[in-house]
Amino acid sequence: MGKAKRDKKKAKKAAKIKTTRKVKKKKKKSVDTWKTKKWFIIAAPKAFEGKELGQTIATKPEELIGRAVKSTLRQITGNISHQHVQLRFKVMDVKGQTVNTEVIGNEIQRGYIGRQTRRMKSLVPAIFRVQTKDKKKLQITALAFGRHSMRIGQKKDMRKKMVELITDIAKENSYHKFVQEAVYAKVSATIIKDLKKIYPIQRVELIKVRLLSTPELGVVQEAEKVADIEQELPKEEPEEKPKKKAAPKKAEPKEAEEEAPAEEETTEEETAEE
Repeated sequence: MGKAKRDKKKAKKAAKIKTTRKVKKKKKKSVDTWKTKKWFIIAAPKAFEGKELGQTIATKPEELIGRAVKSTLRQITGNISHQHVQLRFKVMDVKGQTVNTEVIGNEIQRGYIGRQTRRMKSLVPAIFRVQTKDKKKLQITALAFGRHSMRIGQKKDMRKKMVELITDIAKENSYHKFVQEAVYAKVSATIIKDLKKIYPIQRVELIKVRLLSTPELGVVQEAEKVADIEQELPKEEPEEKPKKKAAPKKAEPKEAEEEAPAEEETTEEETAEE
């Protein structure tokens, strides 16, 4: 009997050891994924001299391709007056620790446009598409504005001329060159001279430039809906109507200061004496 009990105890201990071993095998070691990641430097395209836009982290370089990156022109130039210009980039490839990007659009901040167009009586927006010399298609939103009200015919002529001038500039330049000219307001400075011949406007701004497609990549991004863009644009201030002069009040006729004297009544005594 003693041997049988001993054998049972040994069998139980052996079973416990096996179960503990199985549990230990099931438990996996927790790996710190942060240690597997690497830092990469994001570089601007050649149009902006390949300057550093910032840094990002990823496990594999392939994970970065296609990512969108936002920046301001001030971050590239160091000039505080360029803070209102926003730039959008897309990661194209990774070489070593450097992430190469392509600019896919630029936009002027709404607050800046709102301050510039405050108290402007005339706003002439134009939303259209152009093609650059290297056959890249863009969507452009331009805005001309002045302090005094324009007639409907003047606005139509202004819009037509603005589209013609910007389209011609795009055809004559490569995509990178056109983006540079647009970002640094050189396009606006070139066309405003011709636009002032139609009406003495105050300023012209290329509010948005959006890359739609390229021969190499095909469709880069979809065009924005015109209705959505128009909702974001500032509105004209209503023209103040001239106040009507109040008509002079008519002088009221003066009341008779003294009433006509009443006729004196004759008494019986006076009649008798007569």
